[in-house]
Amino acid sequence: MSVKFIDCPEFLADLYTSDLQNIVPDLDLKTGEPSRESLAELLADCRFVMNDHTEIDAQLLASCKNLKAIVFMGTGASSYIDLTAADRLGIGVRTVRGYGDRSVAEHAIGLMFAAGRKVVKMDRGIRRGQWQTLDSIEFSGKTLGVVGTGGIGSEMVRLGSALGMKVVAWNRSGVSRKLPCKELPLDELFTVADIVSLHLSL
Repeated sequence: MSVKFIDCPEFLADLYTSDLQNIVPDLDLKTGEPSRESLAELLADCRFVMNDHTEIDAQLLASCKNLKAIVFMGTGASSYIDLTAADRLGIGVRTVRGYGDRSVAEHAIGLMFAAGRKVVKMDRGIRRGQWQTLDSIEFSGKTLGVVGTGGIGSEMVRLGSALGMKVVAWNRSGVSRKLPCKELPLDELFTVADIVSLHLSL
């Protein structure tokens, strides 16, 4: 087979019904996590690979003489695939743009609430029978500084704005005017923000 999904989740495998198999007959779909030995065998004659979360290092890539492209089923491909080796070998790596942006931003909002409302400290106290009164933050009206307005940062801007926060942002390549925020220089953002959320590589 020339096209293989090497670690397909069960819920996706269930969608590969007979009608789709007739449309994409050359897709070899494998479920579960392959061992390194079985992975080398799987990739030996493969031209295109779909990868959910399996590590593919430089040595393994070098052994794939026919491999032309890898589609990583997420955004953090560098955590699983040696991108430098793939580039050197002429193997294209593609990701799923926008995958998880909203979920990660929602998680960041959750962490903001946990810190601002001292949720963890109160939870631990209540479990010990201590009903404490702790100072906390009301987020509406506060200034949220978002550093990095890629997919996740842009979602963070929207969520902060929906909470009634004043949102200011900085991005290396500029902030889109479509976002509900004010663009500020980085040093000024750190000066005026009550809360700062980082969404870029440092």
